[in-house]
Amino acid sequence: MLKSLPTTPAFYKQQTEPSEFWSVGLNKVKNTNYTLLIEDHEDYTYPVDGWTYHATPPQGYIDWWNEHFGPDEE
Repeated sequence: MLKSLPTTPAFYKQQTEPSEFWSVGLNKVKNTNYTLLIEDHEDYTYPVDGWTYHATPPQGYIDWWNEHFGPDEE
């Protein structure tokens, strides 16, 4: 699990069932049906199975992070 908000581009996936949770793929996301590589992020059509690419964390992830772990301290 991440201990702070990512500072590099990453893949993000928001899940809402059974409760809200976010998954983050910093360098790649690997599944039996696909692999997403950060260096190839421009080649994909998003979302891919719910995954999206962001250069910085999306606001929804930041809000969720702050609610569950408290604001990141610089």
